[in-house]
Amino acid sequence: MSGESTPTSVWVALGISIAALIFSISVYSQISIMNAPQVPQDLSQRLNDIESRLHSLPTVNQTPMERRILVEWTTDQAGQDRFFPYFVVVNQGDVVDITFLNNDSEDGHTFTLISPEGYNFQINLTAPGMLNSANGLTFTTPPVGNSPGVTLGGSIGGLYGEGKFVASWAGIYQYVCVYHETMVGYLVVLPNAAYAPQP
Repeated sequence: MSGESTPTSVWVALGISIAALIFSISVYSQISIMNAPQVPQDLSQRLNDIESRLHSLPTVNQTPMERRILVEWTTDQAGQDRFFPYFVVVNQGDVVDITFLNNDSEDGHTFTLISPEGYNFQINLTAPGMLNSANGLTFTTPPVGNSPGVTLGGSIGGLYGEGKFVASWAGIYQYVCVYHETMVGYLVVLPNAAYAPQP
């Protein structure tokens, strides 16, 4: 974060909150996918549970700014698909400029952020010939379901997409890949006393 210095106790509290969240939330299950990404049906309930933990987040007082964030597809030691980084921290009111990179030469991946409060953002990085791991079929069309304003580029083995959204709601939210149930990350939006939502 930039701007005012954040006390060490705030970072410790944030670290404890994130660690508790990661241990207490299970990976979403069984998504029925065809060629277009869909939202897991149990996501709304799980996000309501996460939102109840909002009181444990420290409040900042920083002028909102644009945050450029790179999120990449990767695998862990067991070969499971993952996001890197596993969590992203921004302040309420920040413009989040996400670049999602898919270096996988076989599978399509998405960066999908959905919440009951209003986050509805997706970058879908697929291409004809890539595998939809959720249903075992091969993509035959260009990617669908990207959020307005998302731009795509690259080729198989180096696909990327970029888009922006405003972090209007404080809380802890999951971002997921709708094609891989092991790909889950967390967007932490710190409450920000300096943020005044526009009517």
